[in-house]
Amino acid sequence: MLKVDRERERIALGMQPVKVTINVSATQFRSPDFTDNLLSLIRNSTMWHEWLELEVTESTVMSRINEAAK
Repeated sequence: MLKVDRERERIALGMQPVKVTINVSATQFRSPDFTDNLLSLIRNSTMWHEWLELEVTESTVMSRINEAAK
């Protein structure tokens, strides 16, 4: 079961929602399928996208520092 699905179950039980954070590595971020995979996760989960937070690791930003500064 996905972390986002567990959170949706908590909400269904009347608990307050909390953000679900997903760490994204540099390799994942640079993957040509990253956007498609992320959209698929959102569509196929029962989690509301408002409660989903992506955390880009420092190495992702630092690996392309010139692009990150833009």
